[in-house]
Amino acid sequence: MMKLDIDAFDSDPPKPMVDPSNQLTSFLTSVLLHCAMLIVLALMVVSDRIPFTQVVGLYARHAEAESAVELASLEVEVNLQENTSGADSELLMVDLQSQIDVPNEINDLSDQVTPDLSMQPNHIRKIARLSDALAITTDSQSTNRSKTIAELMTSLSKNGESYNGPLLKDPRDGVRQTRIPADAARGILDQLREANDHDGPIWILWVMDASISLVDERKQLAPVVKTFYDELKLAKKPGAFPWPTTAVFAFGQGVMPLGVNKGIPKPEEIANTIINVPIDESGVENVMTAVSLAVANVPFKNPNTRIEVVVWSDESGDDSNALENVILLCRRRNARVHVVGPLSVLGMRKGLQQFTLPIPFNQPILLPVDRGPDSAFPERAALPYWYESTDIDWGNGPIIPANLGPNNFGGPHRQRLLAPSGPYGLTRLALATGGTFTAINRPGDIAAATREELFDYMPDYRSALEIAYDIDQYPLRRAVIEAAALTGTAEYWPPRMNYPSSTSLVFPYRTVGRYLTPQRFAQRLPDDLEVSVKRLRHAQRVIEQAIQIMMLRFDYPKSASNQSSSESSSEEADIVMHEVSLDQVTPSEYHREQSPRWKAWYDLNLGRLLAHSVRIHEFILNCEMLASPQSRTMMLNQGFNQLKMVSSQDMKGGPVSVTRVKTAVQLLERVVREHPDTPWGDLATWELEHPVGVEPVLSVRPPPRRVASPIPRRPPPPRPTLPRL
Repeated sequence: MMKLDIDAFDSDPPKPMVDPSNQLTSFLTSVLLHCAMLIVLALMVVSDRIPFTQVVGLYARHAEAESAVELASLEVEVNLQENTSGADSELLMVDLQSQIDVPNEINDLSDQVTPDLSMQPNHIRKIARLSDALAITTDSQSTNRSKTIAELMTSLSKNGESYNGPLLKDPRDGVRQTRIPADAARGILDQLREANDHDGPIWILWVMDASISLVDERKQLAPVVKTFYDELKLAKKPGAFPWPTTAVFAFGQGVMPLGVNKGIPKPEEIANTIINVPIDESGVENVMTAVSLAVANVPFKNPNTRIEVVVWSDESGDDSNALENVILLCRRRNARVHVVGPLSVLGMRKGLQQFTLPIPFNQPILLPVDRGPDSAFPERAALPYWYESTDIDWGNGPIIPANLGPNNFGGPHRQRLLAPSGPYGLTRLALATGGTFTAINRPGDIAAATREELFDYMPDYRSALEIAYDIDQYPLRRAVIEAAALTGTAEYWPPRMNYPSSTSLVFPYRTVGRYLTPQRFAQRLPDDLEVSVKRLRHAQRVIEQAIQIMMLRFDYPKSASNQSSSESSSEEADIVMHEVSLDQVTPSEYHREQSPRWKAWYDLNLGRLLAHSVRIHEFILNCEMLASPQSRTMMLNQGFNQLKMVSSQDMKGGPVSVTRVKTAVQLLERVVREHPDTPWGDLATWELEHPVGVEPVLSVRPPPRRVASPIPRRPPPPRPTLPRL
């Protein structure tokens, strides 16, 4: 494949490994090395004669390539730290088109870089064992494809350590929010103008998310970038480095170098390159890999080189396991990272993003994306809200209409309720390297408040390992993290509320009732209810364990939560539900806690867990009653053939249910009272909207009328092709 501007990434050639006992090997190595250098020089001459925009056309033809390995032979500098003493690291020059043997020191690589905690105190090891909690900062996409060398590179770190130094930018100054992409760009370009006063070489690296969802934003960004480079072109500095060098990269599942502009800036060509970023349709966004590759490709000749990286994305990324590695690389290379990204989902990883379907559909919908959480670990119990203001079955199909009114907060998990800040990983990357994180409140986003209004509730941006070390010193915080991790191990969706019913197979997947004769209805209902009951029993066991953890009982036996959800209905006897009062769930640690964020999470999570435990218990009790022979006889006698489960003040669970509901209401009302106008207050208010009890409502559905002259059935409308954002 012909190489163009990408060869302008000048890097020192690899030093040949010469065996003194083999003169022929040394001679051949020298010949190959010099030939390679001559080829590189020749290509650099050719590349200088080819317009910058033509590079886009070349790489656009390779838009389906999985990684940069298929695009160019990039010599990447990989800094492998052999020890922690601060000694010079070994510099390896890796050719991404070649197959190399991984050194023995790093032959056991995995997607998750886990520090060796064998020498740490016992209370630290307890936190380290919370693999579910730690996974939020080490998640990577689970695919069957083999790792590229670029991915392996980003799995390496300084013996698995994190960067534990101070943030170079205070969150008060480094976290911003805007609704207009051009404003986000101008804020970053102001900082790049200041950096241009640097005496040494300056590299500006544009690392662009190649998702289809950002096509319009890239068009808005391009003219602002062109104006910036027009100014730089006129403002020639004296000395050996009159202008910065600019490079553009696109990333998705792989990393695609789009070109380099050395010498006099070419504003229009740089802007066109940003507009014409080839679309990556994989749905995977390896942002950390892209940053590391971009920074590593800057020549290491001049130690006074300054690197400014601009990352533009609308997701949190799929390779956040490499976060600390990238921070260490950027700190060593004097690279500052500025990120324009999404607002994150409060306390959760999965969120929703609005996307407008093309003609003929031309309708905004919500698609699932990774855009959170805003904190190092998930802090929000993954409990659903059972009752919605629409008849959409949120658990069926990937399409959720975006025009369902102001109460559409994204399904049972309220995944459209966003935090006032961005994802933890991208925000920490910016602050730790001295850059800024600018969150764009994009169309369809529902942000509860601005960063300024909720600064006291902002998360901790230290390394995840530092935060984990501290958690065990604060039992209340540990309880929040462990309970959130426990409930996040499975997806809980509301049970079916209407029987019988079916969901349409075409957009927008609306749930519709079905007609059955009373005999058929009475025969099928017990089986239909049992499907919901089995799922709820599993959730019930996990929730009960989470309640005990929230009450700081960390040694609560886990046997109940480990039982299979397919066991018989008698397993509910294994769950012992005790009365829980407000005094019991307000430990002394609660009063000593100074952070309003942690107190809000504690009250909200525990209040919702208690309410949810009763709601599930009440649903199961009603299902058992409806499945009895007496109920079947009654339904046949009355001709009932339709059932709807509705919320109710009445409860069948006795004193335990009554006491738990009272305590849950007190906790949730405390959230609303002490944390008004916050997302925590909103989540508590929504939980309080519906009584916890469950009441079955039986009714008679008349048979459908027969039409004398049946209307010809129209073929179903075409279903839209959904992109992977």
